[in-house]
Amino acid sequence: MKILFFTIFLFCLIAPTIIFAAPASADCKILNYSDLVFCLEKTYSAIQISNQEIKESKSLDEIAQEFVNPELATDTVMKGAEKSEINTTLFFTLRLGNKRNILIQEASSEIAKTQANSALTIMQTRLDIMLMLYRLSQLKNEIS
Repeated sequence: MKILFFTIFLFCLIAPTIIFAAPASADCKILNYSDLVFCLEKTYSAIQISNQEIKESKSLDEIAQEFVNPELATDTVMKGAEKSEINTTLFFTLRLGNKRNILIQEASSEIAKTQANSALTIMQTRLDIMLMLYRLSQLKNEIS
């Protein structure tokens, strides 16, 4: 009985990985060394993470350009059975002193920072891939 539960539990853990695994890229044609590096680079997890960070930072720019939604608050006070009083308040945020432009500039600088970090990650990844491939060629020569 325990083996059955263990097998079901293990299957529940592994099934999403099998179902949602990314298929191998068929558009990657390797003709030379640089094609191999670029093909490996596409599937490298650090580069995919940095691409997602760039998408997130681009959404910051859209958020900074939006206006804050006004808030509406309503209070009701009952004065006896026949009389009542309703108070309605409208809260609207006004950014004075060029604060909106500063938020937009901060978002733009965050985008530039994320793109610079992404470029650094791509260069470091290329270097790591090339070093691994060079080490593989050394091992192939040592084996032969």
